[in-house]
Order: sequence, then C-alpha cells, then structure tokens
Amino acid sequence: MGTLTVNINNTAINLALPAIRDELRLDLVEMQWVSVSYVLILAALTMIGGTLGDHFDKRQVLTVGLCVYTTGSLLGALSLSALTLIGSRILAGIGAAVLVPVGLASLRQLASSPQQLTSYMSLWGLAVGLGMALGPAVGGGLTGYLGWRALFVAMTAFGVIYLLAVRICLPRLDSFERAGVSIVSHMLAAISMVSAAGLVIEMRSDSPWLLKASLAFALPVCGTLWIHRDRTTSHPVIPPCAWRNPNYAAALAIGFTNYVALGATVFLSSLFLQDAAQLPAAVAGFGCVPLAAATAWGATWAGAHEMPDAARRVVQVAAMLLGCGLTVAGAGVVFQTVSDSPAVAIFTYVVGTSLMGFGFGAANAPVNVMAMSSLPKRQSGVAGSSASTARQLGQSLGVAAGGLLLSLADSPGGSTSPQSYVLPSLSIFMCAVVLMFLPLRFSRHS
Repeated sequence: MGTLTVNINNTAINLALPAIRDELRLDLVEMQWVSVSYVLILAALTMIGGTLGDHFDKRQVLTVGLCVYTTGSLLGALSLSALTLIGSRILAGIGAAVLVPVGLASLRQLASSPQQLTSYMSLWGLAVGLGMALGPAVGGGLTGYLGWRALFVAMTAFGVIYLLAVRICLPRLDSFERAGVSIVSHMLAAISMVSAAGLVIEMRSDSPWLLKASLAFALPVCGTLWIHRDRTTSHPVIPPCAWRNPNYAAALAIGFTNYVALGATVFLSSLFLQDAAQLPAAVAGFGCVPLAAATAWGATWAGAHEMPDAARRVVQVAAMLLGCGLTVAGAGVVFQTVSDSPAVAIFTYVVGTSLMGFGFGAANAPVNVMAMSSLPKRQSGVAGSSASTARQLGQSLGVAAGGLLLSLADSPGGSTSPQSYVLPSLSIFMCAVVLMFLPLRFSRHS
C-alpha cells in the first residue's frame, strides 16, 4: 500500500501542473521543482528510511512516516505560492521516504522462500502499475472537476487510510540489529543527489549564478566524500561488498536508467496532451492511464518468470518494447504536427506510450528481486531502499533532463509545439539503448 500511495502521488501531480501553473503563475523551472521535489527527497532520504527500518520496529517507523506525509499533503492543499507548495511537497517526501523501503523490507522479512519473495515482488510491481494507473486518472479527474487542491486532499486521505491499515493489519516486525547509523554519510549522499537534480533544473533558469555554482561545487565534493566515508566507516550507507556483487550493481543501474526514461515520459506526456494536444486535464489524465496500466501488466508478466535466470531476457525485451513504443509515440507527435486529424495523432501516441509502459513495468520486477536476493536478509532494508533510491533518483533526473531539453527547443510555441519534444524523446531512446546492454552484467551466481 505504501508503494501504491507513493506512485499515485508521483504520477498524479504531473496532470495538475498546468492548472497549478495557471493559478500560481509558475514558470517551467518552478513546475519542475513542484514535480520533482517530492520524489527527489524520496531519493535522498529513502536510504536512511530503509536503515531505520532495519534498526527499529517497522510498524512504528511506518507510523511516524505516515504522520509526516499526511501533514505535508494537507499543507499542499492550503498552499498559496510556488515556495509554500514546494515546501509542502518536500515535507510529504520526508514522510514518504520510509514507505517503500520499509514496506519492501517487511515483505522480505515475511517471505519464507525465494519463490514467495518473487511472488511478493510481482505484487509489488502490480502495486506500482496500479498506482501509476490511478495517478493520472485521479490527478486529471480531480483537477478537471474540483481543482488541483482536491488532489492534495485526496493524498491526505490516502495517507490516513494507509496509517489505519498499518496500525490494524501489520504485525510487529522487530529489528535485526541495533548498530549505529552514520548520519553524516547519509547526508552527504542526500546532498549529492539533490545537487545533481538541482543543477540540471536550474541550468537554464534565471537563478543567481551563486546558486548554480554552489550546486556544481557540492555535487562532486559531497559525492567524493560520501564514497570515501562509505569505504572507511563501520556503518556505510551501502556496504562496499554489495557493489562487488554483479547482480546488485546491475539491478541498481537498470532501475536508475529505467526511471530516467519513465520520469521524462510521464512529465512530458502531461504537458504534450494538455499544451500541444489541447486536451482538458480530465481527458489528458485518462489519456495517460493506458501507459500506467501497461506498466502494471508488464510487471505482472515479468513476475511470472523465474529469477535470476530470466532477468537478462526480461530486461532486454523491456528495452526493445521501450524503443518500439517511443517510435510509435513519435509518429503520433508527427501526426499532431502535419495532420488535421488530432484523434489519429492522440490514438497513435497512446498506443506508443502503452508499449513503453509495458517495457517500464517489465524492467522493474527484476530490479527488486536481484537487489534484495543479492544481500543477506538482515540487510533487506538496505537492499530495498537502495533499489528505491536508484529509481527515484532516476525519475528526478528524468524530469529535470526532460524539462531542460524541452527548454532548449528553438520552437517559439514552447511546450505547445510538438517539435519541442524531439530532443527529450531522443534522450528516452538513449535510455532504451543502455537498458539493452546493462543486463549483460547479470550473473547466475551471486
């Protein structure tokens, strides 16, 4: 349910962005921050959230996280400016940082066999897809009929329902150990991630040069210090031995690359359907549902295969579908430019993004299985949180890069011009190419 909640929030906000932009007078950079701040904080803090789940009772950790998440969502509904809205998204992200990794760790702890773990991960992938499918429908529908603030009220309600479910249904799951946590290492990792996405977002903005220089300085410095400290501290963010496991390293790389493409696709789709295709928010929301539903189908299909033997083949099939779907969706954009039949253009675009969605979902399932089965059960929180962090950081950078490449287009129409989406589409295609080769690192013997 935590994964469902996080993914509804991730995808629903993109459908509300044009309405938020019009009411609060946001520019493209502020729109990117509204979209990315929540998931970026997730990426930055999910690792420490997973570590807390390993060290304390998972039920209590989820309870505290959900209280913070619900508060942030409620403040989002009351926001009157870009700054307060971004702040509320950050607060919600802080609370949500424990939901996915601690939820995954709970499944790992409850699973009694590798087969049961694979089954749980298939259900987890289904929850991702359902969250993505419900997100556009909820975001577009609520924004179109009740206004964008209703979306944040709904997120508050989801948080309350999940909190009640945790308190009533989840058994007490004790920690495996009470070892220390290196807050410094986690903060260095968090600053590195925020700096990376922030630098890409602010690159074309009117922000002071000092801010851009600070981000450019913090990224390599904090990244280097983090790597060095992880090698020397007794409580690393990620155990150094984990990186020597080819399955673990490849799984994180695949999760990151897959979500760079997914983040860019979801962000740009909402803008294309509402700005270029001139669809109302509610209609655009349902136009994004096939992509998300196909993601759920792809996750279910991948979960039916035996891991790790089938991991390489599953990811490569996913990459091919991603490339093919992008080609078909691109044809829809071309139709939108040269044709007087927008219905054909939108239909072609939806078919293409559906193929892409199946690829996104299929590539997701092996990431969790390979990452979590590569580390001991007592480190299930680290395994689950690092896989989640890789995805969320990838999604953040996908939104950041998609917005940057959209702003680089010379088309005077900006996001209303179909030609503006050519450069972002090429970046997504490059992700598909990379995904074809990353599974070659998978080994049948960890």
